[in-house]
Amino acid sequence: MNRQDEDFAIRFLKSHELQPKRYPGKDSKRNQNTPDFRVSDSNGYFFYCELKSVKNDKESDGKLHSTTHNNLTKKIHKAAEQFRSVNSKHLVPNVLVWFSHDCRINDQNLRDLLDGRIKINGKPLKSLHPYRYGRTNQDFKEIDLHIWLYPWGEPVYVFTPCFDFDTTIKLCRIFDIYNVKRL
Repeated sequence: MNRQDEDFAIRFLKSHELQPKRYPGKDSKRNQNTPDFRVSDSNGYFFYCELKSVKNDKESDGKLHSTTHNNLTKKIHKAAEQFRSVNSKHLVPNVLVWFSHDCRINDQNLRDLLDGRIKINGKPLKSLHPYRYGRTNQDFKEIDLHIWLYPWGEPVYVFTPCFDFDTTIKLCRIFDIYNVKRL
C-alpha cells in the first residue's frame, strides 16, 4: 500500500473517532508480518486492521475475473497470516481495509468470491469454487469485516458470513453501519 492510500485509510478510521496505532513491520518473536494497525476507540475496545491496495496489474485479456479473484485470494491469505501472527485465537476482531485503484475491482468481486460464483441478474455465470474453497476458505474465517474504500465514493462494508454476532454489533456501532446485508 502506498503512503497516499494509507493516509486515506487513517483519515477514514479517525473520522469514526478511532485511534490507529501502527504495528512494527515484523513481530520479533516469530519473525512474521503483523497487521498494519491496532485500532482502538475511546472506550478501550480494539481490533486489528490490515490495509490492502488492489489494482489491475495486467492488461485485460478478457479474463479479468480470473486475475482479479486470484489477486484477491492472495491478499486475503496474506492478511489472514498477518492477523494470526498477533491474534491466533481470534479473541478480538480482524478488519481488512481494501483500497481500490480500478473501478473494475470492487466490493462486488469480494462478494462473488465469498459466494463462490459470479452471477449476473441472479444467474450463475462463472464458478469461483477453486478460489473460494481452496486455501481462502480458512482465511475468510480470520477476517470479520472487509471495508472497501474508494477515492470516488462511500465506503462499503462486507461482513464475512461466519461472523460472530457480538463482534458484528460492536463493529456496526463503531462504523455507524445500520444496514447489514448477508450474502
